[in-house]
Formats: sequence, structure tokens, C-alpha cells
Amino acid sequence: MWLYLTQKQPALVGLWPKLASALSDTELVPLLASFKISPTVWASKAARLYAIENASSKIFIVQQQLVNPFLKGNPQGDELKNYLQSRWAISWDELVWPYDLMVSICKGLSRIVSVYVTDTESVYILLSTRDAPDGYGDLMSIADFKARLKIILLGLNVQNMLPVPLPRTDDSYVDKLLAERVQCKRIMNNDGRVMQHSKVVAVDMKIMYVGSDNAYPQYNDQHGIWIEEQNNVGAWKTEYFEKAWDLAVYAD
Repeated sequence: MWLYLTQKQPALVGLWPKLASALSDTELVPLLASFKISPTVWASKAARLYAIENASSKIFIVQQQLVNPFLKGNPQGDELKNYLQSRWAISWDELVWPYDLMVSICKGLSRIVSVYVTDTESVYILLSTRDAPDGYGDLMSIADFKARLKIILLGLNVQNMLPVPLPRTDDSYVDKLLAERVQCKRIMNNDGRVMQHSKVVAVDMKIMYVGSDNAYPQYNDQHGIWIEEQNNVGAWKTEYFEKAWDLAVYAD
């Protein structure tokens, strides 16, 4: 649907947030149940998204990958890619994006911006290196990620779906907002010999998820724990994240 709107109906792309929300796991519980998909598969992600969209100061996201790359070069992925091209003349790179996460980031960001008007960095995303071995690299283009966030942020604003409306919607303001507030880095100087495999979400330094659940769409049975003890959340930030962030780089 994203591909169709962006490539065939760009004037309607502002409707995407409503479509993404309507197709979220929590809205499709009966359908998922009919395929015998356990709630434990999506409930963990739903909880993280809820925490992110209710952030009021800082969002930290640590992931191996943000997009699902495992259809790339896969026979089923190739078949779907060829169908989209032949039937609809739609191009697809075989990457599956976490639009539910991106919607939540935009919602959280709107609230943070309204509270901390003059701050810069608000959302920190730490990813694996691009060329990590054994398929564990993150293939996402950070520039593409920011471009999609912009479309989603503006669409949410138009649809009155942001907790706090944007004060301005001109390109210069929104581009500057995303450039300064949303920071993405790749771990260990983007050295392709290493990867980043942990999955962590920390919000406002008050609550933190640590587990195995990926950000991208998938239905593995993944689990994790939530940590609310402030000293433990703070220790993670100072003893792991800040050190890893200092060694990471902006690499598209």
C-alpha cells in the first residue's frame, strides 16, 4: 500500500497513517487468531510502540535491523516483486519496513518537541553495521528512513493523529526537525566485521525493554522484560549505550 500511494497516488500519501493504524496487529486480532498466531507474538511489540508514542523527553532504540531484509533474493520475495512490477508497474526493493514503529516515533517526537522546544537530539537509534557477516547487517538507507518519517509525520499531522500538532509544516522546519532530533548511527565505526544484535527500547530513562523482539514485521515468538528500576535503566545508558554511541558513526 505504501508503494502504491508513493508511486501511483502521491497526492493521497497523507492517508497512509490511517491505513497503517487500521492494519496494526492490535486492530487485526481476530484475523491473526484465525491463523493461530499467538498474542505473545505481537503483544511485546505493541507494548514497545505504546511506550515510544507516549515519550515526553527521550527515545532510545537499539536494534540489529529496522527493516526486514529476508525476502531479498528469496524466491517468494522475487515472485511478489515481479507481480508488483508486471501487474501494477510498482517497484519494490524487497525490504519490509516497520511502519508501525515509524508512526509511534513520530507521535512520540511531536510530544517531545512540544515540551523541549529548543532541544536538538531526541530520538537515538543504534543499528548494526551495514555489512555485518551472515546476513546480520542493516540494509536500510538512513536517508530513506528520514524521508519516509517526514511523509508519515506530515500525514499524521494532516489527519490530526499527532498527540501535539506540529507548529509548522514547511519543508525547512520539518527537514531540520528530523535532521536534528532523530539521530541514527551504526555500531563500532560501521566495521563490517561486527554486528549489533541486542534489542532495547528505553523511554524517558524511566522504563526500558530488553529482549529478542525485532522492530521489523515478523511473527516469531519473541519475548523480553521491562525494567523500571531507575538505577538499572541509568546504568544501561551510562555503561553500555553512551559508550557504544561514542564508538558508532553516521553511515548511510
